[in-house]
Amino acid sequence: MNQRINPATGYPMSTDKQIKVKKEAVSMVKAFHEENPHEAGIKFLKELGLPDPRDERTILSDKIYQHITGVLGAEAELHYKMGLWDEAENEYLQIFYLSIYHTDALRILYSKEHRYRDAVYILEFTMQTILDFPQLFYKEDYAKLSLTQEKTQKLAEKKQALDKSCLSSDKKALLSQIASNNFLRIKNWTNEIEKEK
Repeated sequence: MNQRINPATGYPMSTDKQIKVKKEAVSMVKAFHEENPHEAGIKFLKELGLPDPRDERTILSDKIYQHITGVLGAEAELHYKMGLWDEAENEYLQIFYLSIYHTDALRILYSKEHRYRDAVYILEFTMQTILDFPQLFYKEDYAKLSLTQEKTQKLAEKKQALDKSCLSSDKKALLSQIASNNFLRIKNWTNEIEKEK
């Protein structure tokens, strides 16, 4: 079977069935975002005089998903499947450093575009996030990313002449600003959670 290409962008795209599944996922994530069942459930438990059964890490993960990564991540996956890679990249760039899953998705996109140095950059950015915010990740995440970073670095060196990396210093500065704002939100949520527990 031949690879389908989005005629508007020239990027590969998935089957209609795969795109439909991702569209449904986006709808579900948006509905979840609007309804916010975690907060409703916790409010109900408090009314009954019961404590929040989640540990601090789970509460923080829920907040990050609810307010930062949920909708953007689902939309990035959909746009990638639709062959709208520029849109997917812009969405992933806002959240990749908060999840090794999103980091890997963006790394794959960059590798397919022969943007090897850009792939190394985002891996290193996420690895630094893991060091700064270990509570957001599993213990093995840094080791996994470190191996991927080593392989990607070697590939970047090997394919240096073919590299089409294009993340500008302005784009990296904007990325750092977005990340700093999200890190501040996460620190505030962490403080709130610690006070409540």
